[in-house]
Amino acid sequence: MLFRSPDPQVEEAIAVIEALARVPQQEHKWGREAVAAAWPSLHGFYYATVISDCVRLIKNSLPNDIMSLNQRIIVVIRRRFRAKPGYYP
Repeated sequence: MLFRSPDPQVEEAIAVIEALARVPQQEHKWGREAVAAAWPSLHGFYYATVISDCVRLIKNSLPNDIMSLNQRIIVVIRRRFRAKPGYYP
């Protein structure tokens, strides 16, 4: 851990947040079943609380993303005439 604080609870909270943020990365590397078996509480908290709350917030806060016909036509025209990059990363 690189962050140091005089309060040990702050350090512990940051360590938990870092571990929680690595759940998708570890699933990609080791597989969902392995991560769920190794860290069942962390895996369960990530999917039951963090992801479900994010989905709920996104559904409530995003504006209607349906474009009008005029906007769709403009997007298609711009894509046809826009210069393509020389490479695709």
